Amino acid sequence: MKKLFRGIMATALGVCMAVPFVGFAACAPQDDGAAKSYVALDINPSVELILDKNDDVLSVTAANEDARVLLYGESGIVGEHISVAVDRIASLAEEYGYLSESNAVIGVNVSSALGEGREAQLQSSINTQCAATSESFDFSVTMSTEGAWSVLRALTDLKAEYPDNEEIQDLTVARFRVILSAQEGNPALTVEAAVEMDEEELLQMAAEAAERIEVYATEAYNVAVAAAERAYEKTKAAVLQTSLSALYTLHSSAEGAIYNMYATAAYGLNFIADAAEYAAQIGNAPFTEEQIARVCAAFGLDETEKAVLEDADGQVTLNSVLAYADRLFKNSPAGQSLEEMKARLDAELKEVAAEVAAEISRLSAEYREEIEAVLDTAERFADTAGLFVPEWLENYFDEFASMLTTLRASLLDGMTVENLREAATMFEEKKAEVEGTIRTNLSEETLAEIDAVQANIEERLDAAKAALEKAVETAKEQAEAYLAACKAARREGTA
Repeated sequence: MKKLFRGIMATALGVCMAVPFVGFAACAPQDDGAAKSYVALDINPSVELILDKNDDVLSVTAANEDARVLLYGESGIVGEHISVAVDRIASLAEEYGYLSESNAVIGVNVSSALGEGREAQLQSSINTQCAATSESFDFSVTMSTEGAWSVLRALTDLKAEYPDNEEIQDLTVARFRVILSAQEGNPALTVEAAVEMDEEELLQMAAEAAERIEVYATEAYNVAVAAAERAYEKTKAAVLQTSLSALYTLHSSAEGAIYNMYATAAYGLNFIADAAEYAAQIGNAPFTEEQIARVCAAFGLDETEKAVLEDADGQVTLNSVLAYADRLFKNSPAGQSLEEMKARLDAELKEVAAEVAAEISRLSAEYREEIEAVLDTAERFADTAGLFVPEWLENYFDEFASMLTTLRASLLDGMTVENLREAATMFEEKKAEVEGTIRTNLSEETLAEIDAVQANIEERLDAAKAALEKAVETAKEQAEAYLAACKAARREGTA
């Protein structure tokens, strides 16, 4: 349940929060430029700003794809006072049609290490500036501090999961968003640990995360870069593993052969698990027609109106539904009917998200074929190595054969990514056990030679590095062209 909650929470943030960020960051902050306050502006686009003690902007971060388009190629935000930055963002949002008569609510969440007084001051200053900026618009702008529904929903679920944690129960929407921003650059940071930290430390972590994000980092860019990095890591791991297996076999033939047997299985399964895990993104998994119909019913939409739920690719996903819900709910009058709709949608999305999670956690036929290939290769290697390995080591082969049999049975039953990761871990543990035996029996001189060979090989992976760099550069060019085209289309009113 915790794993599913974390996945669902992350997808909510893809709509309004942090997946993946686009940052425009100032230089590394000095003492006078330490992160002191956080401001989130939710228009759809959703934009986050980190401020110093003087309320000058240290970084501005796009929290969704609309914000990436809005901020791309723009200046006049970082380094400016918050009032100037807010004026710039609101003006751009109106210029490009994001802020309009039908979407005229600006949500504001503020958190500050300087205390509640500064938070109130910032809130008032932002409200005043938005009112002044909107005087040139053809419509009135309304301010809200409630928070985007997708974020409120994630926070409600978090509090339900930790009913006895007082710090989590006391979380405000703004502080929750600061924590999530900090987690972007620190994936190992848990909410339980974050609530124990002081605000300034969290803000500094969020600011540092923003500095590392490229301004053109669209979702497609991040997917392409991740694929290129996986390809590079696969090549590097394969070369280093082959070399190490050969060296161990050279110096300790029997144990080296067993090491290679486990290493082949562990490496292959781990790589497949990495790829499958990355592909299993709940937020961007397309809904089925039946699921779309259920979501439409929750909104009170006719199925012919489902286009309002679609993303830029024409797909209905959890992220696209949450984005529509955020826009709809913040621009709708409060009342019982709205709360009933929120409750219906929340319940329906929980069911759909659970269905999607269950479906994508099961390995596709493509991955099953790859797993079979890994197991076949490892089995053939074990059969060959078994011809010359002494009898006193045969228990390793019996154990290995048993592990393969269990894995094949799991494949027939419908293996999940978690099952695959568990199997890879078992092979890793056996590999480490054998490696420990090998290294214990080798001299310090031999071990130094082996380590030197490995280091030299890693340094000379020039072709793989060049392929990675080329893929990243291509992804950058495509992302920038996409953002520029989206911006031009919105300017022309054709988006």
